Amino acid sequence: MSYLVYLTLLPPFLIGVLLVSWLFLPSRKGNILLFLSLGIPLGFGITACLFFLWAYLFNPSFPGYWLVEVVLLSALFYLTWKQRQHLVTVLPDFKKWQRIDWMAAGLFTLVALIALGSFIAYTTANPHGRYDAWAIWNVRARMLARGGIDWKSVFVPQIFHADYPLLVPLTIARCWVLAGTESIRIPSAVAGLFTFAPAGILIGTLLNLGKKQMSWLAGILFLSTPWVIYFGSLQFADLPLAACIAAAAACLSLALTDRGNASRWLALAGLSSGLAAWTKNEGQLFLVVFVLVSIPAIFLVFRHRKPLNLLLKMGIGLALPLIALLLFKLTLAPANDVVDMGNLNPAFSQLLSPARYVEVIKAYQSYPKGFGSWVVPIPLVFLIVWLLLKPRVNNENRSAVLVLAGLLIFQWLGYFFIYVITPRDLQSHINQSYDRLLMQLFPTFILFMFLFLTAPEKIFKSADE
Repeated sequence: MSYLVYLTLLPPFLIGVLLVSWLFLPSRKGNILLFLSLGIPLGFGITACLFFLWAYLFNPSFPGYWLVEVVLLSALFYLTWKQRQHLVTVLPDFKKWQRIDWMAAGLFTLVALIALGSFIAYTTANPHGRYDAWAIWNVRARMLARGGIDWKSVFVPQIFHADYPLLVPLTIARCWVLAGTESIRIPSAVAGLFTFAPAGILIGTLLNLGKKQMSWLAGILFLSTPWVIYFGSLQFADLPLAACIAAAAACLSLALTDRGNASRWLALAGLSSGLAAWTKNEGQLFLVVFVLVSIPAIFLVFRHRKPLNLLLKMGIGLALPLIALLLFKLTLAPANDVVDMGNLNPAFSQLLSPARYVEVIKAYQSYPKGFGSWVVPIPLVFLIVWLLLKPRVNNENRSAVLVLAGLLIFQWLGYFFIYVITPRDLQSHINQSYDRLLMQLFPTFILFMFLFLTAPEKIFKSADE
């Protein structure tokens, strides 16, 4: 029975993959790796929302929830099956692969296997994760799975970060309820799926943009970062959030470059941004940033194509996670322990104090350096390769580059202002959280950097001419 619990992870994954396939098989766009990778944050996010709504109406243990997923899965399977003739368009055409393609894909596979081995080793040594998993995510999952008709009573101010959104704990609790056992295999398996999903999203997105060899390099850069595997194995929610943010950024970038299918990509981008908000409080900041950046971009780029219709599609995607989030925040969640909405005077006082900004900047300078924990300076090697590949902004990538720059800059500024208003000891707060905040943006930053690059074959072709 212990290994059979993994079967509870299959429906959410299939729901996500079939949703993306249904939307994009008719367009003959996309690739199977992108579909599979997007299926992880989208599928598990959707089922976490549905399980929350089921629990809200009844309770987490109320029998019959599995029928909801069976109906949804059946509908998506039927809709996708009707488009099966287009499946060949998203499968890789190995006959067109050159030696360099096989070498790049082989090197990525080797790195991924090493990363997987490291993840399993870390998980074996720490099967319950580390402090945040004990104090927030897994303990919340146990409260939800065991709560029965009294499950709503667990959201009290005395519980550490009781206002945190529920994508991760609901995903784990759902599996436990369906399996009938609180297997420790589930939290680590969920953590593993979300840890490796951003690599597939990066590769799949860049493949869609015609950057075949460089797509594998992006995946290698991500998975070779020691902190990625380490933080993922600790069962923190930062890698799930990173996956949702990367999915939103990738879909928004593809909407701006594959404009014939913009409405489809925007629907997934809206869903992904909403799921980011359903994952952590930092994801709610990202949702605000996403809306503020994407709306003017849509009006500027699609000004001749009824931008309001495109915004409607994005809003449809956003609807389910936003309903779940608002229902949770307005009726169940206690006050936030960083921002006291009942008394904003201390926060405003710090925001208006120039000395506070100097204090935050000094605290940043005292933050231990060395993001990523590389033994070999891979970022320096990447920077050299990046420069050799002649980064450039052109008509093809300009809008996507600007939008991703906006997402990254404004999200980072949001983190900065959180430190400005924090009531905690500032240096301790930064030392304990800043590395994980950067990890939340890391895959999106990699995508941003690779958007600049010209495919090597194009460089060599122009050199020959």
